[in-house]
Amino acid sequence: MATLATSLPLQSTLTTVKLENTLVSKAGIFMLLDHVKSLMFIESSVMEHYLYCMQNFFNKSTVLDAALLRNSNSHFGIRKLFLSLTSYQEDKLSIFYVITILFPNLVELKIHTLHRNEFENLGCLANLTGLKSLMIGATPLKFLVPVFSKIGGNLTTFCYICYNDQTAARDHINFSVVSELCPNLQFLSISGSALVHDRISAGSLSALKNVMLNVHAFIPLQIWTHLLSHCSNLVHIDLTKCEGLTDDSLAATLHAAKDDVSHIEKFVIKGSHRQDVLLTDKSLRLLKTKCEKIREIGDCFTWSLSRKDYSVNQIRSLL
Repeated sequence: MATLATSLPLQSTLTTVKLENTLVSKAGIFMLLDHVKSLMFIESSVMEHYLYCMQNFFNKSTVLDAALLRNSNSHFGIRKLFLSLTSYQEDKLSIFYVITILFPNLVELKIHTLHRNEFENLGCLANLTGLKSLMIGATPLKFLVPVFSKIGGNLTTFCYICYNDQTAARDHINFSVVSELCPNLQFLSISGSALVHDRISAGSLSALKNVMLNVHAFIPLQIWTHLLSHCSNLVHIDLTKCEGLTDDSLAATLHAAKDDVSHIEKFVIKGSHRQDVLLTDKSLRLLKTKCEKIREIGDCFTWSLSRKDYSVNQIRSLL
């Protein structure tokens, strides 16, 4: 690390270092950050240990020291962080406050796991005004409302994964929180137990290009129909079972779309077993007609397609 960090040519050009599964230490991370000012991404699980170490450091400082540091130019140029924050240090500055002090120019943040005692401190992320992409797992969505209320309009990518007790209404994911507070998303991925919604305004998610919704319960009618009829830039659609989705309802939704849907390239509705999805050959013909650029349709194994028995000669002719 010393050789890498002190190489004069690299100090102004090196942007990415991938150190996962290496023996790099916290000292190595310190050295890289201190010397290589052009660094934008360090891929290493040691980054978490570095942040907890800095959390201890700030604990020995005063709140005034932290405030002065925030208003100075003494920060790093890191643009991407991938973290698993499984520890919690009581009576110390929040780990998220430390992140915003050290890396205020973050553009992409992935938090795979998070200690439950840090949920209420997620609001600190609202200070990352340049954040464009956020991925977070195992965290109740309500704790992201303060973040979305301030910087949700800046986000173009949001990935959310939260599987809890699907029988508890408190664990349902409110789609309206995302659709109303993150209006400029281009990529949206949600995985969880169940989706619910409040009001979904007609113009919400109008920039969306790629959507993936994977939930145990049916996706509510108002959500999937809004996506198909109001998100005119959609190219890739990947959903699990949808409430009230049939040949007729799909046709009505596509015909009612405010803009042409010919740009859709991927249309995937996944069920749990054969004939779990009530779409038939009629929907295949509809998609072929309405979506001229379609390249992928599925999961046809779980659709209610008509079965045709091929003779041995017909099978041979296909080989």
